[in-house]
Amino acid sequence: MAMSVNSKDDIDAIAQCLSNWRYNINTSKDVEKIVEAYTDDCILMPPNAPICHGKEAVREKMQELIDSGLVFFHTKHVSIETCGNMGSDVTLYRAETIEGKVVETGRTVCVWKKMDGVWHIHRDIYGPDSAPSNAY
Repeated sequence: MAMSVNSKDDIDAIAQCLSNWRYNINTSKDVEKIVEAYTDDCILMPPNAPICHGKEAVREKMQELIDSGLVFFHTKHVSIETCGNMGSDVTLYRAETIEGKVVETGRTVCVWKKMDGVWHIHRDIYGPDSAPSNAY
């Protein structure tokens, strides 16, 4: 059986998962729905913070993002690719205050894993386009 590479259905499914993430963090503020999108052994690498291993650590970080009051937008999907049960996406993002002031632009890279027909975030790293002013 040939391995599926970049099937439209898989790419569309990952794009929908990203849309669901954005809805759950901005609108429903449902941290449990966000965490459901991750594998049990996920790794999240936020900027200037410890690596988060597993769903409980991701839950804490996502709750921090919800509590920040910022609104997150995926401004461009640079690429979404799949091969068999693994996939990746490179996405640009923007974070704004509720008043619409842009406070950060950046990029994310996710590794996705398809389990029982459903795509989940397996590895997730994100960071701003520029380093904090006190970084060096």
